[in-house]
Amino acid sequence: MSNITIPIVAGIPMKNIEDPLDTDVLCGRDAYVQRHIGNLNYRKLVNSNKEAYIACQKTDKLKISRSIVAAIRGQQGRFLEKNKVDGTWYDIGDKKA
Repeated sequence: MSNITIPIVAGIPMKNIEDPLDTDVLCGRDAYVQRHIGNLNYRKLVNSNKEAYIACQKTDKLKISRSIVAAIRGQQGRFLEKNKVDGTWYDIGDKKA
């Protein structure tokens, strides 16, 4: 038996994820990723903030970006990247998101 600890935040695993949730945002370029419901919702959120982002000062751009990440996290969403070795997903963290 393995002693590997899988990080869990708010009852949701952050590594070794086999089935992403609808609230997750998937990193990647393939069609599956682009059509994923979480990615569609993320793009809507980004588009709704686009005008404010373009018009604001550089210092406020980071606040807008962080608020988008916080909105996804607030829905118990994760920003996931696929592990090329075993095919599972893992959370990339807020900084990379």
